[in-house]
Amino acid sequence: AEAMRDQALELLRSYADEPEVVATCCIGCGAHHRRMTKCSKCHTARFCSSECIKRMWPTHRPSCQRWQAEQAATDSPSNYLNE
Repeated sequence: AEAMRDQALELLRSYADEPEVVATCCIGCGAHHRRMTKCSKCHTARFCSSECIKRMWPTHRPSCQRWQAEQAATDSPSNYLNE
């Protein structure tokens, strides 16, 4: 059972770069809860606990930074001038 859990978590981590996946379950443990915490930086990834946030930060960080940059570019006032 432990090996299966580890395999499932590894699979989840392989999808840590996909916004559609990280927005639906905890990227630290795969749990589905009604109340999860969004990443305070990218507002995309979800976590069920502070332990999962701490454990997954090194894995989530590159995606988080990229998503922040994409959001900033989308929200840029110059984008509205071109519409």
